Amino acid sequence: MKFGDGRSARKGQGQPQSRFEAIFRYAPDAIVIVNADGTIIAANDQVMALFGHSADELVGREVELLLPERYRGTHAGHREGFRAAPRIREMGAGAELFGLRADGTEFPVEISLSPLPGEEGEVMAAIRDVTDRKAVESRSQAILQFAPDATIIVDGTGQILSANRQMTALFGHSYADLLGMQVEALVPERFRQAHVTHRDSFSAAPRVREMGAGAELFGLRADGTEFPVEISLSPLPGPGSDVMATVRDVTDRRLARDALKHALEQERDAAQKLREASRIKDEFLDIVAHELRTPVTAIGGFADLLDRQWDSHDEPTRRDMVARILRNSREMSALVERLLDMSRLQAGRVDLALEEVDIAALLHAIVDGLTVLADRPVTIQVDSDPMIVSDPSALRHIVSNFLTNAAKFAPADVPIEVRARESEGGLLVEVQDYGLGIPAEDVPHLFEHFYQGDNQPKGGRGAGIGLSVARRYSDLLGGKISASSTLGEGSLFSVWLPRHSMPSDGSGAND
Repeated sequence: MKFGDGRSARKGQGQPQSRFEAIFRYAPDAIVIVNADGTIIAANDQVMALFGHSADELVGREVELLLPERYRGTHAGHREGFRAAPRIREMGAGAELFGLRADGTEFPVEISLSPLPGEEGEVMAAIRDVTDRKAVESRSQAILQFAPDATIIVDGTGQILSANRQMTALFGHSYADLLGMQVEALVPERFRQAHVTHRDSFSAAPRVREMGAGAELFGLRADGTEFPVEISLSPLPGPGSDVMATVRDVTDRRLARDALKHALEQERDAAQKLREASRIKDEFLDIVAHELRTPVTAIGGFADLLDRQWDSHDEPTRRDMVARILRNSREMSALVERLLDMSRLQAGRVDLALEEVDIAALLHAIVDGLTVLADRPVTIQVDSDPMIVSDPSALRHIVSNFLTNAAKFAPADVPIEVRARESEGGLLVEVQDYGLGIPAEDVPHLFEHFYQGDNQPKGGRGAGIGLSVARRYSDLLGGKISASSTLGEGSLFSVWLPRHSMPSDGSGAND
């Protein structure tokens, strides 16, 4: 080791000088001492080995000798700035630095600076060759950049320290924008506060967390769009709390999962509908068999009596039997017609024939044509423009079923009221009876196929078809059908109709 003139005298004599020289000489890092003018006044053996200069070549030369030519001009300015405000600067602080060997090769270095007491402006600089570390960092950076997934490195405060190309492509931020950004900026705003809490919890107990673990997560792109992600976390070795986070866009997987879930739900719905269809079919067969058995038995019985005992009965008796045969045959015909209506509606084979309809005339014709209303008091009141554009056959089905149902539940001497009035830009047709009424629990189901309540009047339970047919015709016309009832006081059935129904092919009827 060699000192400049007067150095040993300032340091004193004896053991302290020898001890200082030993520490200086055998320090693990290359150390130079520079005076206020930037001249090297001392250098240890590690400096000689690192830079390839002898002590005679270094002492008395400006410290810029150890720097590449392109940095020397600015270094003198930095040196003057440090002398104006001397302070300890730790190893690795500041920008990337390079040293220059005697053979002209450059290498990356880290330098720590320590102002020395005594002579003003003297500084001790410790120099460390970080070639190997930079190579490792460079390799790590290359691995980071070419990783298949978007990857960032975040410090303990949530600040992004590094990011690869996949990260910039996935989130739409430039590399420069990502550096120094808080990682919460990549999370939708509604999740940010919770994310800070999770990050603090992770920092307190860091561990490797595999991809896909935890709750569903979302990322936020620079353009404001959100997308589902999976994130794996890996604490990085070292004194800090740096974490490597790998982010994967799982939009396609979520779509596939949702599609599968939807398909399974559809399959379950289809299975449920098949079970329901099977139940309805069994119920339908039971109801039809019951409804047809009564008139068929009556027709067969009276016909057999007339065939075998014609001469045994007088004329009035024979006429009564024939009338019963005709009445039962009409009931059978009406039931078959309702079944055909329901079949056509379910298959979507009903086309509307729209025309201008006088609702008042149509209501009178319906009432006059229903045998169940014979000798019953029925009032008709139309408080509106009677003309609408609709399908008269569909209207006839709806109102006829209302009236048939009213006649079934109302005593023969109790009046039935039919009303038509303006409502919400359309026409509201109502049928009011004052009969048995319907239990509240049955009302929501009145327009379902084959539904029958428990309070059926004496003389039969019916097939439960008429009102469901009325609902489907109402749907075809763009109408709204409803019912209300009070047990023991009667029921009100109504249908709201647009003034001008839209043509339909029948496929719009709801199940």
